[in-house]
Amino acid sequence: LKNASNYLIQQLYNKFASLQNKASIEEATKFYERASKVPEGSRNLKLLNNLADTLALEGKIQDAILYYKKVITLDPKGNSGIDSYLGLGLAYWHDNDFIKV
Repeated sequence: LKNASNYLIQQLYNKFASLQNKASIEEATKFYERASKVPEGSRNLKLLNNLADTLALEGKIQDAILYYKKVITLDPKGNSGIDSYLGLGLAYWHDNDFIKV
C-alpha cells in the first residue's frame, strides 16, 4: 500500500510539474493542496515547497509562508529547507516585511 501511495504521489507530482510549465498556477496549486492532504504528501518536502511557491505566485503570501516554514521545520539544513528559506525570504520581501527578511 505504501508503494502504491508513493507511486500515486509521484504521478501527481509529474502532473503538477506539467501544469506549472503551462502557467496554470491556480490549477497546479489545487493539485498540490489535494496531494498535501494524504499522509505521504504531507511529508513530501518537494511537494510542500512547490505548493508554497504556487501560493506565492498567486499572491497568497501568508499561506505560502506557512508552507515554507513547515518545510524548514521538517528539513532545516537540507536542500528543501534551503529552497524554503529562499522562498520565505522572498515572500517576506514581497509582503514588505523587511524586519523578518
